[in-house]
Amino acid sequence: MNNRHFQTVMVLAILVPLLMGIVGYLVYGGHSEPQPVDSLIGQSAETGEPILINRDGTDAPRIQNNSFGFKELILYIALLTGVIALLYHYLKTSLVWLAVILLPLGFALLSLARLNISLTALYLPSLLFAALLALLVRFVFFNPSTIRFRMILTSLLGAALLTLYIRGIYLVSNSVFEKQQWSLVYVSALILFVFVSFGLSLADLVIQRALIKRRQAEEKAHADDEEDDEPHA
Repeated sequence: MNNRHFQTVMVLAILVPLLMGIVGYLVYGGHSEPQPVDSLIGQSAETGEPILINRDGTDAPRIQNNSFGFKELILYIALLTGVIALLYHYLKTSLVWLAVILLPLGFALLSLARLNISLTALYLPSLLFAALLALLVRFVFFNPSTIRFRMILTSLLGAALLTLYIRGIYLVSNSVFEKQQWSLVYVSALILFVFVSFGLSLADLVIQRALIKRRQAEEKAHADDEEDDEPHA
């Protein structure tokens, strides 16, 4: 990769998707609180509280009150998408793969309290999802041939990846995943990615205009300097 110099406007690649993620949560998740990650099957016979149910029918440990839900998930996806875009597309640095490794690790550590599984079992699906998301951002969102449809394609494919990721979490936590949850989780994931991809599209528009304006100003200044250096007759 040919590294680019960092410019302040590039931070919008992270801030705008995060802002749109918050808007998405307030619009979609703020009232009904759909929580695809915390969608639990069954209730405790003693307390009536929601519980995870293992495949053998026994109760899994009850989810913690400070567990990760839709709000945390949408902010994590927005942050991950923005960081990938910043490092890969704008700065063109291989540090993007370091972010792909570390951000899922941080998310897994923060989410570990709610699931009765090992860190490795939670981290590996998170790492795979982050790597596939990086490829999606690289080969679909910033692909010149898909520029007109990138928001739609990124939303549809991103939602599919997130649905499979959540299914993987259910799998490694040995929890029931009902057939109807496929559509419910996909719809939630699709709405999430619509807001995030729109935020990234808006940020890219602003950043590209700022970079073009800056480049034009530099070219003009360079041309003026060459005119000043020419010998006078």
